[in-house]
Amino acid sequence: MKRNVDEEIEKWMKCPDVPDELKHEILNMSSEEKEDAFGTNLAFGTAGMRGKIGAGSNRMNSIIVKRATIGYKMSFMRSNRTKQYTIVIAHDNRKNSKLFADIARDVLTDSNIRVICFESLRPTPLLSFAIRYFKANGGIVITASHNPKEYNGYKIYDAKGCQITEKKARKITECINRNPILPPFYDEYSEEKGEVIIAKDDVEEDFLYNCKKCQLNRGEEKNLKIVFTPQHGTGSVFGPRLLEECGYNVIKVEEQMTCDPEFSNTECANPEKIEAYTLALKYAKENDADAIFSTDPDADRIGVMYKKTHGEYVLLTGNEIGVLLINYILTERKKNNTLPKEGGIIFQSIVTNSLGSRIAKKYNVSTKSFLTGFKYIGEALSEQAYKSIDEFIMGYEESCGYLIKDFCRDKDAFEAMVVIAEMINHYKIENKTLDDVLEEIYQEFGYTVNINREINFKNMNSSIVSQKMKSLKVTLPLELIGHKISKVEDYLTLKSYDFTTPTPVISEIENLPSENVLKLFLDNNTHWIAIRPSGTEPKIKFYYECTTGSKEESLRLAEDLNNEIQRLFNTDYLNLN
Repeated sequence: MKRNVDEEIEKWMKCPDVPDELKHEILNMSSEEKEDAFGTNLAFGTAGMRGKIGAGSNRMNSIIVKRATIGYKMSFMRSNRTKQYTIVIAHDNRKNSKLFADIARDVLTDSNIRVICFESLRPTPLLSFAIRYFKANGGIVITASHNPKEYNGYKIYDAKGCQITEKKARKITECINRNPILPPFYDEYSEEKGEVIIAKDDVEEDFLYNCKKCQLNRGEEKNLKIVFTPQHGTGSVFGPRLLEECGYNVIKVEEQMTCDPEFSNTECANPEKIEAYTLALKYAKENDADAIFSTDPDADRIGVMYKKTHGEYVLLTGNEIGVLLINYILTERKKNNTLPKEGGIIFQSIVTNSLGSRIAKKYNVSTKSFLTGFKYIGEALSEQAYKSIDEFIMGYEESCGYLIKDFCRDKDAFEAMVVIAEMINHYKIENKTLDDVLEEIYQEFGYTVNINREINFKNMNSSIVSQKMKSLKVTLPLELIGHKISKVEDYLTLKSYDFTTPTPVISEIENLPSENVLKLFLDNNTHWIAIRPSGTEPKIKFYYECTTGSKEESLRLAEDLNNEIQRLFNTDYLNLN
């Protein structure tokens, strides 16, 4: 049943708890803006909430944050109201991040819950680490990660420092939905206020100490210039210091070192995009730097540009960084005799490339794949899905998220940058650049290329997305541009269809939750395509992997497959990138 937007707006305008600035914003909205802001509710899921900042039930604002925090609080308090709970809170540089963090703090302390927070903005991986450091019951971080400046978000972590997964998210959602969208809210107050503790330096020093321990060749001479940018975000807190203490010459992009919610001096805060490096490239060329490191606003992702043999700078994809890290870590751990005797394990997502797995197999290291979202890797770590601490080699996703050790249970730009810097320095000593190393890898394991494309929507319409995915499954041909489909994995039904035999073989996809993702394998599983609606942004993502006799041929095939998939997807009325 379609919601009456005018009635919803009238409720917001009459509610005394709605701040005046939000009411003023409503008065200046267009009809289209009102429909988007009030036509639905901002969904809470395994990634928490993420949306545009502003007035409305489909926006990030003080009312929505307070309601969500009450629901979160009630989800764990209802089982034991006498227990003394501790929650850690952190926030990034975005607009209203500090306000939202303070609202969450006050809601929790009103029920005699102890809150540990930081004196100013702090990175998401520190929040994950701090939860276990303080033996807390969970954590909240206010961030919209790498999204544009108009967005903010609210993520919840469990007592093991992991992002919550489906079961916990459903429980929290049930508790959130017990309250109406607008106050007065049902809440439970305590006569005694919960204590507010400002975290001291010891937790940060311990975090940095663990990051430095990720190095494999600490004794090697350091001869590396690194340009560093935090894109106005939380990477400024630790990034330059950590690299300098590891022995590297760090050149900061000063204009982007400020905590600026407007992101005034960067074209893009996403380190996966080349636009994020415009100013950093200028610094790199002026200083003849060896590499550029960019963290996203909450510093859980890291992007890398490196100087090639002939002097030009190249942006690595998240998959390329992952492959280089796997190759370096396994090679050096074998030299250092620190590989587990019974084999190790690498955690990755189902849309991450297969090249890393092939390298791992050479070293008797296995690979386990999960649905997209680092929460699944964190959950596997927290459940000790490996035999010993040395068995875990690393975890990674194609979207520039990496984890080298399990002292943190979410992707962590800082431990990753320590190893990436050491890797570039190590190869420089051997008179190699990363393109030399990649070529060696390709010659041994095949020229595997991965590209990503996406369809962006003005507003996310789940019915359109679902309809398009269903239609594609029904009309899917037996081959694409002359390449036979050999297998289909449907993660919504958790069924796998193998077409390499005269009669298709249907099997179950085990040990994964259901999600609306379709993965197509071609030419006896030599190439693959994955199609996945985003869980946090209004877009559908397409992932392609092709392996041929040359990088150029692989790239050309991937682009040709993308053109065909876009045609099949019938995107006439959609806004394509």
